[in-house]
Amino acid sequence: MIIEYIFRYSDVVFEIRIVFFWHLCYNHPQKEGGNMIKFRLKVLLAMNDMTQMQLSEKTGVRQPTISAMCTGAAKHVPVDVLDKICTVLKCQPGDLMEHIPDQE
Repeated sequence: MIIEYIFRYSDVVFEIRIVFFWHLCYNHPQKEGGNMIKFRLKVLLAMNDMTQMQLSEKTGVRQPTISAMCTGAAKHVPVDVLDKICTVLKCQPGDLMEHIPDQE
C-alpha cells in the first residue's frame, strides 16, 4: 500500500508523496455545468490502513455504498452513513468531502 511506503521516509518525502497520491485519487475532470462534491474516502482509508471491506464491516454500511463514495459515483449519502464512517475513521464530515466550485 502506498501509505505504508510513504511513512518510512522523512517529513519532506511524505509531503511530496501524499500530494502525488492525492493527485492520483482526485485529479478527475469536473463535470460540465455544475458544482461538484468530491469524496476523499479513498485517501482516508489509505491513511488508516483500512480496506473498503473492513470499513463496511466496522460500520455496517453496505460495501457498494462505500465503493460508490470512493469512486465518486455516489449521488447521495444519508447522514447516518456519514456519522458511522466518521465514528470509525475518527474524522469530521468535512474531512470526507470537499466542494469544487464551477470554473468560470
